Amino acid sequence: MEALIRHLGSDVFCQSHAAGGTEYRIDQATAIPRLTALASRYDQAVSRDRDDDLHAIGRELFDWLDVAGWASAWVKEGGPRALEIHVDDTSEPLARALLDAPWELLAGRQGFLADDRVQWFVVARRIGARQPPPSPQHSELRLLFMAAAPAGASELDFEAEEAAILEATGKLRLHLLVEESGALPVLRERLAREGDCAALHLSCHGDIDAERGAFLALEDDYGQLAPATAADLVSHLGEAGSTPLIFLSACRTAEQVAPAGQRPYEPLVRELVRAGTANVLGWDGSVMDRDAITFAGEFYKQLAAYQKTPLAAAMARAKLRQGQLADPRQGRHWHLARLTLGGGGGGALVGHGLPKAQVPGSACADQFLDAERGESPVVSRTAFIGRRRALQHALRALREHSGVLIHGMGNLGKSSLAARIASRLNGHRTVVVFGRYDALTVFDRLLEKVAADSRAQWRSAWRTKLAADETLLADAVEALLAGPLDAAPVLLIVDDLEQILEAPARSSDTATPVQSRYRPVLAAILGAFRQAHSDSCLLLTSRYLFTLPDRKSTRLNSSHLVISY
Repeated sequence: MEALIRHLGSDVFCQSHAAGGTEYRIDQATAIPRLTALASRYDQAVSRDRDDDLHAIGRELFDWLDVAGWASAWVKEGGPRALEIHVDDTSEPLARALLDAPWELLAGRQGFLADDRVQWFVVARRIGARQPPPSPQHSELRLLFMAAAPAGASELDFEAEEAAILEATGKLRLHLLVEESGALPVLRERLAREGDCAALHLSCHGDIDAERGAFLALEDDYGQLAPATAADLVSHLGEAGSTPLIFLSACRTAEQVAPAGQRPYEPLVRELVRAGTANVLGWDGSVMDRDAITFAGEFYKQLAAYQKTPLAAAMARAKLRQGQLADPRQGRHWHLARLTLGGGGGGALVGHGLPKAQVPGSACADQFLDAERGESPVVSRTAFIGRRRALQHALRALREHSGVLIHGMGNLGKSSLAARIASRLNGHRTVVVFGRYDALTVFDRLLEKVAADSRAQWRSAWRTKLAADETLLADAVEALLAGPLDAAPVLLIVDDLEQILEAPARSSDTATPVQSRYRPVLAAILGAFRQAHSDSCLLLTSRYLFTLPDRKSTRLNSSHLVISY
């Protein structure tokens, strides 16, 4: 049963279709102080961890709506209990009081409405005149995930959040794209390159500054703090409304704060709605990491299963609450998530029978770097934890250089790091050279990524020549990169390079020579990627630094960056 509470003139106007349609009005002179007091008590209960006060607050809020029996009539009807709080102008004191009240806590005689798993309690706040939601474009949810943790900030469990989303949606249609930079300028480029993402998930710290209001703790190009206000976000997120859902998985992003004697700062969620985003999720206070992770996993699971955003949020909230009922140490912040809608918000993001989302091939399986051949085992995403800085460093280097060498001791996960890099480069198709490092193998692996209708032409042009003279590999690779692979770039991974190095010297600071028979091949690969003006890039993994003792490429030089791992 749907219910609407909205700001109408100088009243709070309550309306539902229960018992043929019931209405109830409350004058703002009564409503503002009552709602403000309840919100203040709620803030104190949350900040002081007084969970026992929450039910009393929810019960008082329900009783305030039920003086004439309006709330009781609404909850007695069958079906989900959907409640929308609707305002037009957030500058009005009554509108702010309505938006800030903790409606998620509404409680009847039997307890919190959120505890009922038969009649879901669905809460959403809407700003602006209601409009039909835009129709979904695809049958698969395309989600762009960006985490940020500036140097010196406490680390959030980003990998666990990503893994929870993947695990929850494992059998559903979701494409998870991950941006590791944590920086707004790079996010802007990524959004423009990826195109039609249905959702953007920003996982980071959030806070409220006494001078500028709410902000996200994002990063600059060097991993230092780059606070992002609502204005910063809006200027970097592309055309208004181009991303139907933005989830600010950060503390205090839905919190309203009023400095002494000043107008309250608008929460980030409301500012993004004002900018044109249809659906924005945030947290009304500080949230525990594990609660945010659990909520996100269930929320995207329901979205990928074609649910509308308010019901998906309700089911995620209920999952947290059920966790707390089973173990009081879990799910304590079940009530803090806030979904705010623009005029056209509240719809589903994907739909049955629609075209699949186009996702550039990137690739890498959870078990092998070379999934096509089952070669070079790597760890799964859920086991790949605590290595974000190395991953971030490598991706930043690949934006500035044609290639990167991941260098480190054995069994540290260099191939797994390469696999994660490949999974992040969604615009690149992955080519793996492992075990065999001769010129024909390198050429054949690259040739597999050439379109089928021109593959024979390139094979006949180069393969016989390469079989006779491996030094031509540089010309062949450069021709492929500048030709058929220019519009469809690749990431070439040369894995376990130590297999073709001489016996290493005892000093770890001494570069190890490449075996003589492989010098022309490796020199050709490095030279081709250095010379080609291409978006394709090169990734090498090796236990040891290496040197190529010839005149053309004596060392891994300024065109390639070493990542010690």
